[in-house]
Amino acid sequence: YFTVHHLPRARETLRPGMPPVDVGTYYDGASSAASADLARRWHLCDVLGVGTPDRPAGACAADIAGWSAVQIDHFLLSLLGYRGGTHSLALPVVAAMEELYGLSAYRNSEIRCKWLQLRLGAGDKEAFEPAREVLTSMGRMKFLRPLYRSLKLCKGGGRAFAEETFAAARGMYHPIAEKMVAADLAA
Repeated sequence: YFTVHHLPRARETLRPGMPPVDVGTYYDGASSAASADLARRWHLCDVLGVGTPDRPAGACAADIAGWSAVQIDHFLLSLLGYRGGTHSLALPVVAAMEELYGLSAYRNSEIRCKWLQLRLGAGDKEAFEPAREVLTSMGRMKFLRPLYRSLKLCKGGGRAFAEETFAAARGMYHPIAEKMVAADLAA
């Protein structure tokens, strides 16, 4: 008689744990290396957060031309990681990034959220309304909490704007999301 155990792949799938996979055949890391390198260049051009120079040497729109949304998201995530959440880029640097890459035009939620975090961290008050648009159009905590935290820390009325936006939108959020954002704003 014939059983499933006679099939080579079936034996692997019936054992506990993950089947052996050679990740190197599926992923070489080149695309993430390019986005991480660009994030490092932008970070190093403004390590002190003073905005001079406002861009890395040789920065141009071609830096991200042809990149997928995943690569752009990785670039922004890496840049946020370099900045540590407390040491923001200077506003002229963020303005130069917008001028070169047009990141505000992206509608991808991952990119929008990370880009708004960088803008708010730099004190860009023009990011308030786009942040409100995101915060009142979705209820995922992975987007809500970082944006509310960035708004709260933004100088020039960010905290009041965050509280006003939350008061208007809290009814649309899941009760757990509402509770967590309220705790973030109260802290």
